[in-house]
Amino acid sequence: MTEQEQFLAQIKSRLDDETLRLVYADWLDEHDQPEEALRQRAAVPAIQWMQQFAKDAGQHCVKNYGRDHVYDYKTGKSKPTGLKEEWVPVTFAMVVQAGIDYVDSHGRETFTQYGSEYLRDAFYGDKGKHHQAYWNNWALIVGGTKPAAPWAASSGIHNPFSCSC
Repeated sequence: MTEQEQFLAQIKSRLDDETLRLVYADWLDEHDQPEEALRQRAAVPAIQWMQQFAKDAGQHCVKNYGRDHVYDYKTGKSKPTGLKEEWVPVTFAMVVQAGIDYVDSHGRETFTQYGSEYLRDAFYGDKGKHHQAYWNNWALIVGGTKPAAPWAASSGIHNPFSCSC
């Protein structure tokens, strides 16, 4: 494995490591790759933005996607599933993974729900500011390509988040 491949493997396993990005950027400068060095440096404020975005989201519901009851269409009544809701903090890894899952599914809704009302509403309630910022920062962090014109899609918005309550 080359030195560059080692850097990339470490970055992939520690997407939120700002110091590693800066060390890699210096290495890239030393190896005549200034454009990629600039992108790695730009990833640092992107990481900080995504960390704050996750922190602002608070908590989200997991375990049976919050369904502690199921509606029985035959009887017209709700019955308990026996499963309890569990609330956990939204993390940097969750909000980054949500974008990866969304892109991997080609924009189709997936059963992976990372969300809270804050995350869902952040994409709809601010005229797309969080939406654009999320995808721009996400692309810098993962080194991927954001969905084509995500804020101008036919549905209006590419939203990897849903309220899981």
